[in-house]
Amino acid sequence: MKAQEVIDSVSDLNNQYYDRSNEYQVYTPFVVTCTGYQIVVKFFGVPIWDDDNNDMEWNESGNEYKNSIKEWLVIKARQLQETGIFKFKPKAH
Repeated sequence: MKAQEVIDSVSDLNNQYYDRSNEYQVYTPFVVTCTGYQIVVKFFGVPIWDDDNNDMEWNESGNEYKNSIKEWLVIKARQLQETGIFKFKPKAH
């Protein structure tokens, strides 16, 4: 997985979040960190994916991942949200 692909996906997801979710004071729920040897994506500060422990599903017949990195990050973020770990407060008007 190339770092630029991950960075672009995180940027797209943050833009979509900002455009669709105006009731919360959160602008970048997804953050990508690249240390030079590892790429880590966090959702509200919680690691949800990294390239060393990539748990994306592989499609043997197509010789590619079943989901794009962007789709996979959404899957992982939804799984994390379903745990009930986050308590958001709408911004004051």
